[in-house]
Amino acid sequence: MEASLSLTGVGPLSLTQRRVAAGARILCLIALAVPLILATTSRQQIAAYVALILLWGLTTPIEALAGPAMRAALSYDSFAVGIIAAICIGHADNALIMLVVPPLVRGLYHRIPGAAVALALELIGCGLTLILIRQHLDRPDVVHLVSWGVASVGAGLIGSMLSRPLSVQADPMAPYRAVSALLDEVTTISTNYGAGLDVATAGATVVASVTSSLNAVEVAVYAPAGGAMRLVAGAPGGQTDWLDLARSATDGAVARGSLVAFPLVKARPAAGVVVARVVADAPDKVITRRLLEELAPYAMQLEAAVAFSNLATVATSAERERLSREMHDGLAQDIAGLGYLVDAVAAGTTDPKQQARVAMLRSRVTEIVSEVRSTLTSLRTSIIEGDSLGTALGAVSRRLADTTDAAINVLLDEGSERLLPAVENEIFRIGQEALGNAVKHAHATVIEVECIVHAPDAMVSVTDNGRGLGSGRDGSYGLTIMHERAKLIGATLTVEEQPGGGVCVRVQVGRAYLP
Repeated sequence: MEASLSLTGVGPLSLTQRRVAAGARILCLIALAVPLILATTSRQQIAAYVALILLWGLTTPIEALAGPAMRAALSYDSFAVGIIAAICIGHADNALIMLVVPPLVRGLYHRIPGAAVALALELIGCGLTLILIRQHLDRPDVVHLVSWGVASVGAGLIGSMLSRPLSVQADPMAPYRAVSALLDEVTTISTNYGAGLDVATAGATVVASVTSSLNAVEVAVYAPAGGAMRLVAGAPGGQTDWLDLARSATDGAVARGSLVAFPLVKARPAAGVVVARVVADAPDKVITRRLLEELAPYAMQLEAAVAFSNLATVATSAERERLSREMHDGLAQDIAGLGYLVDAVAAGTTDPKQQARVAMLRSRVTEIVSEVRSTLTSLRTSIIEGDSLGTALGAVSRRLADTTDAAINVLLDEGSERLLPAVENEIFRIGQEALGNAVKHAHATVIEVECIVHAPDAMVSVTDNGRGLGSGRDGSYGLTIMHERAKLIGATLTVEEQPGGGVCVRVQVGRAYLP
């Protein structure tokens, strides 16, 4: 019978399946042991208990082998349990609980076909034994046998249902496959829905909707980004009480005077927190279920945009660190080695003209090494770790002032609220590039840096007294990259020559700030 039933499509047994099967057998033995300890027992009952211990003690280890040996052991187990149950009928009816175990185990291993085989083998073993040792069954014996037979059918079905979820093998590569799929999805989304993932645009949509629905005087939208609550869109900027109110409203609406703050999605600040100034006797009563339902699509868009912005910021920072390591371990070491070679040539040269050429070459190598170090520093410096945009620009200015003859003056005017990390990072890189150009290419002696931040508005300008723009160098992409950075965050970038000489680079987001 075993050979005639196909059990194909069943993979190797998992450790969880074997543990559940062993657990079922142990529980059955415990259930049978209770009457042995607490009540008067018959010889048949004791013999059945010993036989089960020997039978399952032999079968359980064989199951780990899988293949024909395991199926043969399970078939023998089912048939033997049927024989033992038949011997117990009329003497120890509570021992019939053993009939439940083989269908459960076989269903767990081989699903419904396996459970059916176990039931059939139990029936054959029990029937043949009853025919050989007994002429007839009393009515109570028949009732017990039928009852446990039905229970065995149910146990087989339960084992079959548990088979698929428990048979899943641990896959060490599963996390990597999941990450790969997620990254592919992120790439697709960024390609097809890039415009819809702009944080400022998503925030402005929420501001417009709330203003219209509540007839609000002022509205601001905040969202967590870069580890802090940031002003995404709206007005005003630089008011600490609005930011504090937004932080306190992450779990539900909070009213303070004419101000009301509420999360776009309750207990999910990542979806955005709105702060509005409304004209109402009870500001907290204006937040209705209908309003939140109307804002739900915009909240989802804003949450996705903030998450995408955070991911892009982290990925950019990681890539800059990787590039800096590659440059340090590759290009920088090669150039340093070239310098040592030039020094060796200079030591072995006595011709004055040759010495002059070698000295010029050594000077150029030194300049290149300095530029590479400056580039490495630029790559390793990140606004993410800085206290603010102004602090980061101030640190760059001090470093340049310490290593050059330029006098760099920094004027800061920053509010308590931070810009979004992506906006801060791009403005910082533009300011950093402008400072580097003023020192390296314009050879400026005086540089004025102005940084004004009142989120979500900001302006940074770098003005120098150097040579001016000139005709530009071949292969130079500094200005092009600065324009690209400004475009990414919707900023305005102007590069103007000054009447008295020098250049002013100004980047601004939001409302204009005139120097």
